[in-house]
Order: sequence, then structure tokens, then C-alpha cells
Amino acid sequence: MTQQPKVSIISACYNAEGTLQDTIDSIVAQDYPNIEYIVMDGVSKDGTLEILKANQDKIQVLVSEPDEGFYNAINKGISLATGEIIALLNSDDLYVSSQVVSKMVACLQEKAVDSVFADVVYVDQADTAKLLRYYSSKGNWNVNRFQWGLMPAHPTFFTYKKTYETFGLFREDLKIAADFDILLRFLGIHQISRAYLPEPIIKMRVGGLSSSGLSSKIQISQEIALVLKSHQISVSWAKLWGRYAFKILQFLPNLWSKSSLVENNPK
Repeated sequence: MTQQPKVSIISACYNAEGTLQDTIDSIVAQDYPNIEYIVMDGVSKDGTLEILKANQDKIQVLVSEPDEGFYNAINKGISLATGEIIALLNSDDLYVSSQVVSKMVACLQEKAVDSVFADVVYVDQADTAKLLRYYSSKGNWNVNRFQWGLMPAHPTFFTYKKTYETFGLFREDLKIAADFDILLRFLGIHQISRAYLPEPIIKMRVGGLSSSGLSSKIQISQEIALVLKSHQISVSWAKLWGRYAFKILQFLPNLWSKSSLVENNPK
């Protein structure tokens, strides 16, 4: 029987003691047989390291060292990965079920594409069964959508390591929008082949780096404009701010019917 390709799942963390165990448990629960879990810790000051040490048998690569920010840590993790396929899972996120990795790899193989992405649900910080917002990646892959500052849900993005080797890693000079830049490069500029799985695969706790207040919205809009200019794509501030009108729709409960696919407890 042919062995399934190895999937390297990378988590970067810093002071994540309140959420990290959920992330680890959701990876351990996966029914996919060939996973390499890589954790890049930025020398946490809380109980994160104790959690990591208690779970060392579940983590194939564990690095705790100073880094130059989130994207620097992710880049180091990608460089260390030995899997053919790369996936990222933030240390405050979790997979919605035990079949997520199997579904994403199957989609990559059956569609014979370079990448696959899906949807996410935003959940309450304390109660991950409480759904707050539904983010659909449908259609958000072309240059026109990128001009609005829209993109597929980056945490759901699975691609081959050779994609990063060919087209580059995350820009470390960006604080928030490096995921926007890399998806624009991969999908919009270089047009790698892609498939869309129309269901949520990740629960994201609210309050992440790109969704915490007006100042972060201003910063991410400025960084998105910088990214677009760097790729010789015209910038429309009306479009960049207008994208928040699209995001309002994500809070409408009638869009959450797909969320019936989300298990309340994926562990």
C-alpha cells in the first residue's frame, strides 16, 4: 500500500498557555496517518513551555528560541519541515473535526492541484462551541478580489513545500499582511492551481492579530496597500475600506448553516 504524503503542520506560539492544548489535541485527533507536527515557540514566559514539554511525544519538532516575529517563526518552521505538504495552525485555533487533514489531502490529490483552501468559523475565546462569524473563501482567490483586500482564509491553506521553495516564504517586514502577500503571490501572481473545499475546517478564536480594533484595521489596510503596490496592482482605498461591508455579511446567522458540519468537541 502506498504511503500517504507527509503533512507538516506548523504552529508558532508565544505565551499561549490558555489555548495551546486545544490546538495540540485537535492535531493529535486527526485520522490522517502521516503528520509531522512542528511547534516554534518564541521563548514563552507563561506556562506554554510546560504544556509543550508535557506533549513532547505528540510533537515531532519543537523549537523554543527567540525569533523576529510571527512570520519569522513560521518561515523557520517551513524550513525545518520534512513533509511534502505544508499546513499552518495558529496556537489559538483548532480543527473542527478529526477528518480535516484527510479531506484536504484527498482534495489536493483528487483535483491534482497545487493548493487547497476552505472556510473558517470564528468562535468565542472561552467557548469554542459558540459560533460568532462565518468566513467563506469562495471566489476570494483572483486578482480582482485581492484588490478589495479579500483573500481565501489563510489558516485553511494547504500547499506543497515546493510552492514555498519556488515562490518564496512570508515577508518578515510585514506585521499583519504577510499572509495576504503570500496568497496574492501564489494564487494571483503566479496562479498556482487551486481547489476550494466549501466547508469550515478551522475554528478561530476571536481577537487575533488582524482583527483586534481600529488601529489594527488601519495597519492592515496600509500593509495591504503596500503589498498591492509592490506587485504593481493599483490601490483603491474605497475598495480596501469597502471590504468591511462584505465582512458584515459574515455575521449573519443564515450563513451558518454550513457550520452544522462543525463538531462541538473535535478532541
